[in-house]
Amino acid sequence: MKEIELKFLIPKSRLKGLMRQVRVKAAQTTQMSAHYYDTPKQQLAAEGIGLRIRREGDTWVQTMKAAGDGLAARLEHNAVLDNEAVTSMLEAETLMPDLSLYKGEDIDSALAGFKRKKLAKKLTPQYITDIERTTRVLSDGDNQVEVAYDHGEIIHGTDEAQRVAIEEIEFELLSGEVDFLFTVAKTWCKRYKLCLSTVTKAERGGLLINDAEHSRAVSADLDALTINRDDSQPVFIRALVHNCLLHILPNSSAIAAGSHAADHVQQLSMGLRRLCAALDGGADFSKQVNPEWLAILRQTASLLDTYQQLQTLMTDIEPQLADIGAPSVCWDEELDNGTITPMDAVQANDFQLTLLELIAFVMQEDTDKTSAKAAGDKLPKVLSKKYDQLIAAVDDCTIGSDTVVIEALQQLRCQLIEMRYLSEFAAPLYGNKKSKRWLKHLKKAQQRLQHYIDALLQQQYYAEKAHDDANALYGAGWLQASLE
Repeated sequence: MKEIELKFLIPKSRLKGLMRQVRVKAAQTTQMSAHYYDTPKQQLAAEGIGLRIRREGDTWVQTMKAAGDGLAARLEHNAVLDNEAVTSMLEAETLMPDLSLYKGEDIDSALAGFKRKKLAKKLTPQYITDIERTTRVLSDGDNQVEVAYDHGEIIHGTDEAQRVAIEEIEFELLSGEVDFLFTVAKTWCKRYKLCLSTVTKAERGGLLINDAEHSRAVSADLDALTINRDDSQPVFIRALVHNCLLHILPNSSAIAAGSHAADHVQQLSMGLRRLCAALDGGADFSKQVNPEWLAILRQTASLLDTYQQLQTLMTDIEPQLADIGAPSVCWDEELDNGTITPMDAVQANDFQLTLLELIAFVMQEDTDKTSAKAAGDKLPKVLSKKYDQLIAAVDDCTIGSDTVVIEALQQLRCQLIEMRYLSEFAAPLYGNKKSKRWLKHLKKAQQRLQHYIDALLQQQYYAEKAHDDANALYGAGWLQASLE
């Protein structure tokens, strides 16, 4: 069975209003206690598999979930267990899942990389979830979506003092068209400023037992991009967007949940730039591509870049200056007052709604027959156009003269980034030495230009700061010398 659901974090300021909409007369409340299992090395979690036995009211259910499309769809198998047998095993502290229940089921493929008997012997209880779930069903004809609000905690399997709170809402398609699921989710997202989360309870439990607050940052995985030259243009652009979302969503989820890690911010910024390159280059590949997405994604990436610049001043430039005896400069005021934090940027409602629309775009079929030509035939024209834009940006900069302005350099940087990512997307379709050599040169040019722009921006920050803090004069001069 394929489960299609969307999960969101709830801002505290919106919780009361949301509760009024969830706890209507027709709503049902169920107390759920679940025991999660994995090997000591967490081999199931590494494969994106969650295995649990959960009490749902008066019924015990064994469930295994496995990765689907990585966005909203997951494989799921539920089996109702014998209550007396479960009670007996609980009393004897021998409650364990039965892997034979999955033989012949669709989800059985998720265990293909394991030897069943060895896996069964290694399984151990990891953690317990104690959740109160309130559900209501929203209907429109044959379309039904279950709204489930979960409130409770995850408890460490061997140390009950270690716990983490759960406060989230899920929207699951019970029947009908997937469009209805996204319509409902967007309505609630607008009203209650919800934030998408890809972090499952199984993943939260894994973080708890590993004494970690957030999952590691996720980088781009071009190996997961399955495309060929004969793909239609709509199929091709959907594959690119899907690959970019796999890069973006885990990092945006961590930041929305409170992560300040530089890796999460950097990877999210890179993911957004990759997605912008895909949407800009493939704007004509499908009529369902919304031109408004680009502006919001670029704005969010720009906000993240500005924050990263200020963080670099504190964590990189200031220590270098201290090593050569320069007086210190404090950047706390700029960070606190003049900069939008990554969490603010990610939690912005227009960004969250854009992510929702992009997930919906990937999951829907394109009915536009006019753009059904092969993407491989269109790509050379797209790449040639982007190359012309890149050369024009180089000409505008006249690098090495006194007339270079930061805006022109930033535009050149953007063109280089988009040229690079479009070339990376297209490379698997050609796979020759020339494309690899081209990518090598693009990456080197982008890195060198980025280094120069970073130094130029940092020098400007110190020069501006020197108006109020004379200590910044040393940094401004040192960075100016580095530009030479």
